[in-house]
Amino acid sequence: MSDNIEDIEKMKEDLRNQVYGSGEESGNGDVGQEGQQLVEAKEDGGNGNGNGNGGAGDKGDQGENSRKGKKEKKKERREFLVYKYSNKKKWNLHEAVILSGSPAFLYCENSHGNNHIDYVSVIEENTRIIKPPHEEHYPYEPYEFEDMNEVLSYVERARKETIDSLYLQAKQIASDYYQRTNRSTFDNSFIQSLAIYISGFF
Repeated sequence: MSDNIEDIEKMKEDLRNQVYGSGEESGNGDVGQEGQQLVEAKEDGGNGNGNGNGGAGDKGDQGENSRKGKKEKKKERREFLVYKYSNKKKWNLHEAVILSGSPAFLYCENSHGNNHIDYVSVIEENTRIIKPPHEEHYPYEPYEFEDMNEVLSYVERARKETIDSLYLQAKQIASDYYQRTNRSTFDNSFIQSLAIYISGFF
């Protein structure tokens, strides 16, 4: 009977050592003190060393700065240089020109049955900025005007022309480059060139 009691006591002792460790059994209280420190550190919101001003505040500041940086990047809009723009034909055609030495877009607006020629220096959209190119960026000779008065003078000249008169003038200019070809070849080449040129305005 005594042997059974000793075995039971020994099993209890082994179980206590496994659960609490030898420090708790020896009575020095190290395990209990360390556990109390961990609990206090968690309650203070620290980093586990008992200091309540651990890394939580720094991480919060870094997260806030990161969010601000992302918002600033979203606000930045890319800039594009274009020569013609109509927003997929939803707007009036904007043609890039050099006006008074500076790049600009000319466009014709129909207001209450009256055509009105105006210009803008830049087109701003929600996600991008559309700009006309400077003179040195053109792959061809740009349209250049001294001021809006010269632009309007061309409007008055255009109103006096007809499709037939424009055709004859363009044909006369083209004939200077097709003098050595026969008539049918010249007519076909001229019509194709005129069609390609006109299609560039739409």
